[in-house]
Amino acid sequence: MASEPASERAANADFSEQYLTELSSFNTNFRGFQSVLAALAADKGLANYNKNDQLETLLKATVNAVKDILGDTYEAIESIPGIGPLLGPTVYDIKCIIDEVLDATENLTDAIINDLVPLLRDLLGQATSTACEAGVEIVGLCLPL
Repeated sequence: MASEPASERAANADFSEQYLTELSSFNTNFRGFQSVLAALAADKGLANYNKNDQLETLLKATVNAVKDILGDTYEAIESIPGIGPLLGPTVYDIKCIIDEVLDATENLTDAIINDLVPLLRDLLGQATSTACEAGVEIVGLCLPL
């Protein structure tokens, strides 16, 4: 950067400052959802989890994988000299809010699955056996070809 013309360094500095300002503003606005999410994300997404339901287990594994990626992204950004101390805290806050969105989604989806499965058991049984006869079974789930 020292070899760049002064005007280019100034433009990069202006961009960095504007980016940080916008990201901080986004973070502040997004925090407004946090109190609602905290209630919906009870028990870290396990409030309605039925470990015997394969679909819920698949959803849980997917949510946890996304959370791991978000954590790794935060750690990668935090370790970048110069940028990490500026963006790290904001990225971490956003990561935590997204974690809560995922937990709330998992709780609501699990509750819907738990309520619908008994109502649709006969229909699901017929559809599942037909799908398995004509498809592939992966992780206990039948996928039609």
